[in-house]
Amino acid sequence: MIRKLQIGVIGSAGPDKADGADSVARDVGKRIAERGHVLVFGPELQPVSLSTLAAKAAAEDNGTTLAIALGRGRTSFEGMEYVSAWVYTDNSGGGGREVVLANSCDGVIVIGGGVGTLIEIAVSYMNLVPVVLIESTGGWADKLNDAYLDERRKVRMHKCADVEEAIRHIENATRTRALRTLHNK
Repeated sequence: MIRKLQIGVIGSAGPDKADGADSVARDVGKRIAERGHVLVFGPELQPVSLSTLAAKAAAEDNGTTLAIALGRGRTSFEGMEYVSAWVYTDNSGGGGREVVLANSCDGVIVIGGGVGTLIEIAVSYMNLVPVVLIESTGGWADKLNDAYLDERRKVRMHKCADVEEAIRHIENATRTRALRTLHNK
């Protein structure tokens, strides 16, 4: 069996999203499911986030979703009915879940985004995980450019307006991406 790609959908859980971002999130979820990939997301206690909307759309299209959650098992989250599998990080907000989420992905798609999304982008960058920014969705997706985050030039951010292009970019980047070698430093 060929391993499915794990594509993270990260983004706004608050007011920093642009008009139309909800629709983009649903389209991302549907397209990930149609292509047979696993949608990885971080469920929120409340309100429903853009990544939860994407997971809902993927689940409704018979896709597979993986929730990287705060806290311990049996915690109640918005959109629990759309989750195929859970990972509980035993962390509260502030970085623990975001690190696990970013490190569990072959690529991430950014829709809007606040500080949690920024943490996920930075961890993805440091670990050579491709990052795609969906234009005109607000937050960090609009604030960052097609550029590197720093002089180390680890992963160039890829900005696009089209959901299909975003997924294709991750598929292509994953094919050519070498696995990271760990060093004790």
